[in-house]
Amino acid sequence: LLLRAYLANRSRLRRKLRRLLTEWGGVAERGYAVDRTGFTSAHLAEAGRPAAARILSETPWAAKAFGLWGSAMLIRVQMMHVTLGFNLELYLPHELCMVYWYMEYLMQALMERLTDGETSLTQEAAAAKPIGGGSPGGGGGGGSRPTKRRKKQPRASRPPRPPRPPRPPTRTLKSGL
Repeated sequence: LLLRAYLANRSRLRRKLRRLLTEWGGVAERGYAVDRTGFTSAHLAEAGRPAAARILSETPWAAKAFGLWGSAMLIRVQMMHVTLGFNLELYLPHELCMVYWYMEYLMQALMERLTDGETSLTQEAAAAKPIGGGSPGGGGGGGSRPTKRRKKQPRASRPPRPPRPPRPPTRTLKSGL
């Protein structure tokens, strides 16, 4: 439904987004309900998973992954709804202060949700790196050797560049044609 709404013109899009806000609110609530069951953490912590997945299951993100996604999408729909009000010039000059404040509030809320996910994923990425800083294959033979870089010659010992050929003259258009 959200994709179909984006295919409409701006005024209809704003009206459809307003109606979709209630549906996305329900999606966010269901996401938080799934998170309360502990599904994501349990799924990532299963035996046989890589160590990075087990570490990701212990992060704060895993305890609220579905709820964060649903509420982030809800915030994006709200921001688009408010932004379309600007584009359609629906706000009076004395209302702009409140609209700017609300947009700032929505941006901060979205930033909080995205920051939760980012910190958890950086913890997971750090855990996925092999210990010792070697290659993922375990380090011991068979890998490619680092190539030696040639030192640049000092400018004085470099051979001089040949002179560039002169450029052909550019044509100018006659104004009487």
